[in-house]
Amino acid sequence: MAVAAHNPEASTPLRILLVEDDVDANRFYQLSLQTEGFDVRVAFSGPEALEILQESEFDLILLDIMMTGLDGIETCRNLRETLGLRDIPVCMITASMDVEKVVSAFEAGANGYIVKPFDIDELLAKISELTAA
Repeated sequence: MAVAAHNPEASTPLRILLVEDDVDANRFYQLSLQTEGFDVRVAFSGPEALEILQESEFDLILLDIMMTGLDGIETCRNLRETLGLRDIPVCMITASMDVEKVVSAFEAGANGYIVKPFDIDELLAKISELTAA
């Protein structure tokens, strides 16, 4: 599936912050997205992601819901409320279809979600949907 990996307002690749505490999944998603032409930075925890977001700008955040310590829902709430980052699309990554968690994610400020395991084409379609102007 062809997805524009470039920011339409600039000639730079879309910048994605990938937040996933599973090292193998993190690496797989990172390599898959980089192969598609995205500029990907990774974090392995909510606090690490919040720190990165204070120093760098991104076009999209892919955020795992289930993480040890500060989970994805609280991380999303913090980046929206504490850091004031309301314009960056956040796509939650979840291994569960727990309706309460999905609803909580949207209440915390998520813009979408994708269920693991997912095909790279499905992820690319979700990225395209969330970053379309």
